[in-house]
Parts: sequence; structure tokens; C-alpha cells
Amino acid sequence: MFNKCLVCNSIINSKIFKNRTFLCPLCKNLMIKDSFNHFMVRCKNCFYPLVDEIYECPRCNMDAEHLKIYSEYDYSASFTRRLFERYKFEYEIQLRFFWAFQYNRIIRHIIESNLIEIEKLIVIPVPCSKVNLKKRGWDHMLEICKVLKRKFHINYLNVLKTNTLAKEPALEQKKLNLKERISNAEKKFRINENVLNKIPKNSVLVIIDDIFTTGSTIYACSKLLSSNGFNVSQIMAVTAFQEL
Repeated sequence: MFNKCLVCNSIINSKIFKNRTFLCPLCKNLMIKDSFNHFMVRCKNCFYPLVDEIYECPRCNMDAEHLKIYSEYDYSASFTRRLFERYKFEYEIQLRFFWAFQYNRIIRHIIESNLIEIEKLIVIPVPCSKVNLKKRGWDHMLEICKVLKRKFHINYLNVLKTNTLAKEPALEQKKLNLKERISNAEKKFRINENVLNKIPKNSVLVIIDDIFTTGSTIYACSKLLSSNGFNVSQIMAVTAFQEL
């Protein structure tokens, strides 16, 4: 698969290669520095990155239900973002293995720290748009989920589908408030009821997407799931990146 560092092309020794690191020690250290865990703490209720625990969490102030959303990397950090851009925008599909390794590490950390049984966990990918699916030929989050299941034994289900009948909003998303953005985002997706019926009611659902910006997509997907019989306490979300 990879025998050289994904970034600088230096040779990766066999021990690092077997650990699925895919980066040389120097580049791995640069990626670690892009993680919120390197320079911030997290809200104990919702995982939002905070400069210090003494500060109030802005997400908790906005979201009374405290949906847990764990984002690993700062989107403004160009080193790690570039690796995802190569995967998503430059169609380097082989990088799905690298990013599946990252999502597996994050998900394992969450379930261990929250004492969640892996058997109860079901990952739900946010589907890409029909336009991007046609352009790319594959769904970037679905491909990551396939590797998560095959290599790391983490189950996933395509519960969310793109609503092909949804119309574009009259106003740009950036001109809307969060409530309006969530409402628009809800219209972009629908529930696949045949798949939904396969999920045991005691499951823990983890929505995964690439980036958390305003939160409209994640909150819309969570709302769709909660309106179909799942409590918000059973729902979490994981993204690789977050814009602060």
C-alpha cells in the first residue's frame, strides 16, 4: 500500500509501516501539532475545543441537548488539511486507508473514554452530494467506512441518503442563522427506513463527516435520527476537522 511517507516520500521503516502510521516521524509530529488535543482542552459535555476549562463552552450555550461532536484537527492548519484535500478533491482514493486509520483512532478513544461497547456502535456516514458523487465516482466518507469495517471491525450503515428532490435555498447558507441553516440541511437528506429498521434501539450512533463548520449538517442529521426513535444521548458525531 504505502512504503514511503505520504508527505515527504522518505522511506518508512517496517515497524512504522506495520503500525499503519503512513508518515515519517517528522511529518507525524507536524500532524500531531495540528490536533486540538495538542494545544487545547475539551468541553466535558460536548467535546468542543477550549483554550482553558475556565471558559464557558459556546456550543453548550447554543445547544441545550449537548450533542457530543468530536473534531480532531484545526481546519486552518494547512499540513493536515492538505492530506484530506488530496483525498477529497484530487481523488487519491488510496488515502482512504490513511484516513480510516485516523477515524478508527478517534472512535476508539471516544468509546473507551465513554465506556461504550464496540458491539453497540454503528457508524453513519454523511452522504456526499449527487454532483460530487458523479464527479468523483465514489463517496469519500463511505469509502472510509468500508475500510473501518474491513480493517477495524467497526460496523456502519447507510442510514442517511441524499434527497434528490431537495431544492437549493433562496439565500446563501452564510446569510442564514443556524436554525435556518439546519432547516435547509434537513431537506438535503432523508432516512433510509429499510436500513434504519435494522438498527437495534440500544445502539450508539456515530455520525461521521469530514468537517464541522457551522454545524448545520451534523445537527440536521442528528435531528433526523432523533425524530426516528433515537434519543440524542445515543447519538454522537466525529469529524476530522473543525473551523473555529
